[in-house]
Amino acid sequence: MHESALTSAGQSRFAWRALGSPRLSLLAIVWLLAAVAWSFDQGASATWSLLAPCGLTLVNLLVAMTTRPIFRASLTLLVLHLCLTVIVVMIGISRLTYLRAQAELAEGETFAGALIESEQGPWHPGGLSRLRFAHDGFEIDYAPGRRRADTRHPVRWLDAQGQVRQAVIGDDRPLVLEGYRFYTTPNKGFAPRMNWRAAGQAPVRGTVHLPPYPVYESTQAAQWRPPGLARDLTLELLLDETLIDPDQAATFRLPQRPRLRVRDGTTEVVLAPGESMVLPEGRLQFESMVTWMGYRIDFDPAAPWLLAASVLASLAIGAQVIGRWRARPWNPT
Repeated sequence: MHESALTSAGQSRFAWRALGSPRLSLLAIVWLLAAVAWSFDQGASATWSLLAPCGLTLVNLLVAMTTRPIFRASLTLLVLHLCLTVIVVMIGISRLTYLRAQAELAEGETFAGALIESEQGPWHPGGLSRLRFAHDGFEIDYAPGRRRADTRHPVRWLDAQGQVRQAVIGDDRPLVLEGYRFYTTPNKGFAPRMNWRAAGQAPVRGTVHLPPYPVYESTQAAQWRPPGLARDLTLELLLDETLIDPDQAATFRLPQRPRLRVRDGTTEVVLAPGESMVLPEGRLQFESMVTWMGYRIDFDPAAPWLLAASVLASLAIGAQVIGRWRARPWNPT
């Protein structure tokens, strides 16, 4: 009985040490790296597939630090593995709470949480819908050849004290609200602002986002269905001027004389700003032409911790390598 108990205890200690073995460390890290690489293509569907390699790597690191004497003898190795533990935990938190989304907002409108597309982790806190900001246009520089350069996009919002705040954002300068980071994107263009008044109804205002410009310069048309209308109308921007000269430096701008072709079946009318067309169901007015901007939205509360742990881990690796070189010179002579 006593011998059997000793054998069982020995097997338990062997299994416990095996959980912290270097071979299992290599297997867990390779599995985790492969799962992370796969998650970039799979999006939110890969979140749960990351939890198993994260859990195995975390257990392996914790067991190794508690059972292997080398970690008590080397501070740099202990720091390195503590950083790796933090990195693994933060990867798991990141995949459970992240959000990646895209949105569009016309000039003068207020962002109210409406998204074009999004993916998120199952534990995402969901605070995007309460955020608000607006903009009054943007400036984009183009180098010869229509190569997009700097984007300057002034935005405004109310802070927690009710004060109006302003900032200028761009492709690499985000607006940060409650951890959500809003970046501008190459997607931007023109948006006719329309007024629709059905018979006996109050007027309704709508803004129609035309395809991104100048990528779709030759197809500046979109479908729009006014409230209460049983069919779509086609709105097409007619351009008789070169807005971005491909042969020289230029700036994104609105057409000086915007004209909008409105098609309703076989009926076709060209409108200038302020003009209207009469339909059997009501009156449609082309109010003005404004711009719209596309945004990339990122939320990842684990990102700063991942960066800090990665930097500290790199320093620990450097210190460990330098320590080994000093202890054993590569050229003893």
